Amino acid sequence: MPLFAPITRILLLIVPLAAGCSVAPPRIAETPTGRPEVTIAEVEIEAVNNELINRMQNDQWLLEEQSANMLLFSKEITGGDAGWARLITGGSSPVGEVRYTLTETQVGVRVVAALYISAQLSNGADKRDDMNGNNNFWNGAQGILQATKAHFEIASN
Repeated sequence: MPLFAPITRILLLIVPLAAGCSVAPPRIAETPTGRPEVTIAEVEIEAVNNELINRMQNDQWLLEEQSANMLLFSKEITGGDAGWARLITGGSSPVGEVRYTLTETQVGVRVVAALYISAQLSNGADKRDDMNGNNNFWNGAQGILQATKAHFEIASN
């Protein structure tokens, strides 16, 4: 029995730490699509496009594609986040991607985000994974959308 005591103590320390690391934070909002999204009242789609570009570039995201109804941004994942990103994709140099779809509605502009992570595998192939289920990534995108919406609400008052 004394042989198992050190192993038991180690497990008692490791298991709670591992469990704590795997607990995802709650989402900061509930949305109709389950994706990050907002509807911004009484605003033009071009103004929302410009504000999203400004916010994303301030956060070091690179604008890859742009149209009147779509914005695609990418950003290399570095630092501590790069480790989990490599585990998810199985590749090197993981890149986060955010695609915003903007739609004019009767009440304003609806913006819905789609979140992805991609990397190049050792065989040269590209791998892309949906990250809409990752609450950390989801909350970051939703936070940007909520800040964008707040910008227009403050400006209209």
